[in-house]
Amino acid sequence: MTRTMKHCAGLISIVLLASVTSSAQSALRVGDDAPVVSVTKWIKGGPLSLDEVFGKKVVVLEFWATWCGPCIHSIPHLTELQKEYSERDVVVIGVTRPDKRNSLDAVRSFTEKKGDEMGYTVAFDGESKTYDAYMTASGARGIPTSFLIDKSKKLVWIGHPQKLDNVLDEVLAGTFDMELEWAKRVLRERMRRDFGAKKFADALRVAEALTALTPDDLTIWNTRISLYRKLGQMEKLGPIAQKVVTLARDNAALLNMLSWTLLTEKGVKGRFNPLALAAAERCHELTEGENWAYMDTLALARFETGDRKRALELQQQAVAMAQVAKASEKVVEDLRSRLKLFEKAAASATKASEF
Repeated sequence: MTRTMKHCAGLISIVLLASVTSSAQSALRVGDDAPVVSVTKWIKGGPLSLDEVFGKKVVVLEFWATWCGPCIHSIPHLTELQKEYSERDVVVIGVTRPDKRNSLDAVRSFTEKKGDEMGYTVAFDGESKTYDAYMTASGARGIPTSFLIDKSKKLVWIGHPQKLDNVLDEVLAGTFDMELEWAKRVLRERMRRDFGAKKFADALRVAEALTALTPDDLTIWNTRISLYRKLGQMEKLGPIAQKVVTLARDNAALLNMLSWTLLTEKGVKGRFNPLALAAAERCHELTEGENWAYMDTLALARFETGDRKRALELQQQAVAMAQVAKASEKVVEDLRSRLKLFEKAAASATKASEF
């Protein structure tokens, strides 16, 4: 057991013991020998002699489809990884299987149009044998999903391709901890199951264990916020919110959601206004003031922190922008109601200053 796991061993061991049965149902997990890869057609970069690749190189198998937006978004990143790590014996193989929207011709056409932007090997899994051996067997949820195989032919990691960088570095350096990775995967599965079953207290306990293991995983921190809301424990949100604001520095949507929650949610409203303002300001900066919904949040944050003049200016802009964007009548009326509130407050402040 690693030092990180020992630090929170009590909590983690309880959760792991409760999760072993469900996890054991997966035919494939981290630490197992990598299954055979079956390719019916090499679309780009092949044909590869898989016997020469497996056991001699670190292999990234990335499952994708032409219709999958997140998969397409990940293509430039995978291309960059292949370019960066090609001299360190890393091979990236994009694996796709047929379906109604993902025929062999569709994959060929898509790959040709992408050209150099898709700068790694692309394979067609015509009989879905590789998909079943990896995705189905591991219980992986949706695409894109990447499987990382080391030079000993061991499956060492399963996850989103955007998170490959640090893992690759550790695998190549021989410092990657498969035991820890397995523990994190089991915990994530347990947390999702408990959340889906509305066992929110249990899910929160697992989420807390996960944040001890993965302190920079924004998804887990955000899940904790959702669980505090479900459990009515908003008083615990302060330190969590500060962490999320730091980690979500480049995620405008999440910053806006968090700011609005801090400003309006029962049990937390008014307690963390400076933090809500910081989140709203960063969100406004990221979107360059072009999103009326985010501007509405910033206006409220300014108002609640005492800057009523600026709040009024921002809300006027938000209303005008929403009208141009043809937002629904209900949305515009909601924006106008806050504008009236700000106007009334500004008028009261002006009248008070006259005495």
